Amino acid sequence: YVLAALISAFFNKPQHYFIIFMFPEVKAAFSKEAHIGEDNFVSKIMGRESKTLINNVLARLGFSYVVLAGLDDLQKTYFDFVPEPAKVIVDTIDEVDDKLSFFGRQFAGEIRCNREDLLQGLLLAKHTEKKLIYDPEAAGLPESQPEQNGLIVLEDNEDVTSVIAANYAFAVCANLVAVEKFDRHSDLKDVQKLIYEWRKTGDAIFFQQLAKKINQRIGNIDFSRYQYVTFFTDGLPYSMVLDDKIPVSYVNLSLRRDFFIFNSIISEYTPRFQGAVVFSPEEFDEEETPNVISSLKSEGFYVKELTGKKATVRNFGNHVEHYPYDILHICSHGGETDGYYVVEKFVDRKGKEHEVTYEEVVGFSPLPGKMVEVHRKAIFRSFDGLGWMSPELEAQKIPSYVFEDMRKALFSGRLNGNTVREKTDHPILSSCHVKCYKSIHQGM
Repeated sequence: YVLAALISAFFNKPQHYFIIFMFPEVKAAFSKEAHIGEDNFVSKIMGRESKTLINNVLARLGFSYVVLAGLDDLQKTYFDFVPEPAKVIVDTIDEVDDKLSFFGRQFAGEIRCNREDLLQGLLLAKHTEKKLIYDPEAAGLPESQPEQNGLIVLEDNEDVTSVIAANYAFAVCANLVAVEKFDRHSDLKDVQKLIYEWRKTGDAIFFQQLAKKINQRIGNIDFSRYQYVTFFTDGLPYSMVLDDKIPVSYVNLSLRRDFFIFNSIISEYTPRFQGAVVFSPEEFDEEETPNVISSLKSEGFYVKELTGKKATVRNFGNHVEHYPYDILHICSHGGETDGYYVVEKFVDRKGKEHEVTYEEVVGFSPLPGKMVEVHRKAIFRSFDGLGWMSPELEAQKIPSYVFEDMRKALFSGRLNGNTVREKTDHPILSSCHVKCYKSIHQGM
């Protein structure tokens, strides 16, 4: 967090975005092969995917130097595609000045700040072209941000994501306000339940409880001072309480926020495809699809019409992921869906039995011939009676091999009689789907 901020302060050209990509924690070095039956399979897949995405960006932009900051030895093995002379390796905050000195950066003074004021200090350093110095004992910052037309509201987790948000705010000339973090693992379920009950019953008490959670964070902000606001959030629907006062957009902190911001910016400077995808399984008696197709064609778009029997799971996935388009129009049902509640038991490599529970959503997609592809998403809820990813579970210090054995058991089909599966009678929290022709797509 601090290291990312200190490095970012070296790059403060107005209306330019300093790109930071986050690399996941990995438990194995890079290898060209990864087998589902080996330990650390998931870790390798995550590392290889991030490696590919970053490599694609660098190949697209071209580069002179790549700063590898705060990476451990395993993570560094995934950057073999970067020529050694182009690598700038910074392991600690004490190395920043020395490792970046060759840039020849000149500063107009310095700003000292503690951890609490780090984001404010970073923005001030960028605006004033001063050097940012981290000092845990520094007093609070007397200066404030210059008044801007836009606003970024950030749920501050005091991690690299927060620095990315500050770099973005500087690039688009927006003010940044950091608010209380929103714990996705403990708070999100409560928010989803409130939305579900409000939608189901229409009782205003659920909306009021939700509004209270939102106003605890933004109730003191005067949004009338700004022309737009972007919320960096793990799941709070802030615009519910703003009454359309100003345009609102969101960055989801859990969905590759670093690549999302980069891709959003770069897409403004790349040529358009003049292509559109219109998707509708024709679920409704009356819908806008024909008018949308006609309007797009009249504007010169090449329209791929996935309607009726063509609106399959397979067509939806292939076109959304790979087809070149500027506009995607979906006319269908969507959102949370039902599925199964599953309890499974397995024995780890040391002979100890464990129990894992999860909610499961299943979809199907016919393949050419007589094959059917099954899309199965498991949303884990508990492990040995403790909430999944809860502080109580973390406190157990369960060896990593136990979860490797769980993954292997779940995907191997060995459990058989150790599985209890029951149909749910309610939408599954955190599930998602788009209704397709005869099945659902789960955004996988």
